[in-house]
Amino acid sequence: MTNGLPPRAVARVDELLAPSKPRGILFFSKHKSHTRVPSHLIRGFQSQGHRVLWLQPSRLSKLFGRELGEAFASRRGLAFRPDLILIYKHDVSPEFLRSFPSELPRVVYYEDLPPDPNAPGERLLEVARQSSLLFTTAGGMVSIFERLGVPRVAYLRGGCDPLDHVQGRRRRAFEGEVAFIGKAFGEERVELIREVASRFDLKLCGVGWKETTGLDPTRAHVYPKQYREICASSRIVLGVDARDDVYLYFSNRTWLTLGCGGFLLTRYIPGLEEFFTNHEHLVWFHSTQEALELIDHYLKLDLERERIARAGYDYVHAYHTFRHATAEIIGTAFGEPWHRGVRRAQ
Repeated sequence: MTNGLPPRAVARVDELLAPSKPRGILFFSKHKSHTRVPSHLIRGFQSQGHRVLWLQPSRLSKLFGRELGEAFASRRGLAFRPDLILIYKHDVSPEFLRSFPSELPRVVYYEDLPPDPNAPGERLLEVARQSSLLFTTAGGMVSIFERLGVPRVAYLRGGCDPLDHVQGRRRRAFEGEVAFIGKAFGEERVELIREVASRFDLKLCGVGWKETTGLDPTRAHVYPKQYREICASSRIVLGVDARDDVYLYFSNRTWLTLGCGGFLLTRYIPGLEEFFTNHEHLVWFHSTQEALELIDHYLKLDLERERIARAGYDYVHAYHTFRHATAEIIGTAFGEPWHRGVRRAQ
């Protein structure tokens, strides 16, 4: 490690402050079986003593029709007597939100990047404009959401989960020099995967690859167990986000890979150094050619890869977990401090 830490490593897990009092959180979200982010958020809140009621209005609407499904969710939610409503992405309708008292704080957690960052979509904007606070995992989106009429916007990074994101077992099916987990999306991603596959032993997981490149994926769908196994079985895990031009936007693959102990080689995005130290927690590249050179370089350095992967694992589990994210959500929403102070050195 270097003498200090990146500037956004503001607190270790043991430096998080207990909330002033337990809160009741009414949580609206789909299940998200691939990433399990809703479960990770719930565990983070519950670790701080908060009560959480998780409802899925969209699922209830499919089962019973929109009117009956939303009416049930509304009655059940109000009976819970929440202190705060949390909406993951925009998994409720604007009309449904209006069934709750206007004085009840509403927080939106948008963990994604819209296809067109300058036009996030009217449904999301309608829900966000009714919120007390919108958290975005893309720092460059804060000013855009504000310009589009969202009353209060803040940046919130994601994190890793202490149960799902741990070191897994090696599996022969996933053993290889390089792994990539994600769908065939974007010309730059597809081009890079083609080049990597032509030079190295690549294990590819995701949908659309056969159609776009002729490459057969090892798996079409990856869940937490497989993600752990891929990270344990691959010498290098590749990261190629859909875009690299939005400040502080990188997908949750970064947290997942580091949290599962993988050696991550990822494309640089603006601001990445605010979270990570290059060649210490992970390694980044700026072009396809540089990525190929770095893969070739690090495949020859087993001990160095292991050192970086271990440092990245220890770092994110200490400084960037869903317990951090949920503590920051509650602290920001209720105007309370959520950690003891900045820790700069180890």
